[in-house]
Amino acid sequence: MWMVYVIVGVVALVILAMIVASHHPTFKMTSYTNGKVVAVDEREIKLPSGRRLETELICRYTAGGAERQIVHVVQGRQAKRFAVGAAVPVRYYPANPDLARVAVR
Repeated sequence: MWMVYVIVGVVALVILAMIVASHHPTFKMTSYTNGKVVAVDEREIKLPSGRRLETELICRYTAGGAERQIVHVVQGRQAKRFAVGAAVPVRYYPANPDLARVAVR
C-alpha cells in the first residue's frame, strides 16, 4: 500500500513542476521577429578557477509597434559569427515585448 502513496506523490510533484515551469516567462516568448546586431564586444573574464571568454551582442528589433534593444551574451569568441549589421532571430513575449531573447545557440 505504501507504494501507491509513493507513486501518487511522485505524480503530484511532476504535475506541480510542470505547472510552475509553464508560468516561467521564457515559455511565454512565443513570437519571433528579426533583429539586427548593432554592437559586438568580446571579453575575457578572469575567475579564481580559470578564465571565461564571452561575446556580448547588442541587438535592435521591432515588436509591439516600437523599436527595442536587447543585450545578449554568448559563450566563446563569436564576434565573427555576429558581425555588426547581421540579422538575428529574436523571440519575445507578445504581452511584454521588452521580455525578449536572441534565439541563437
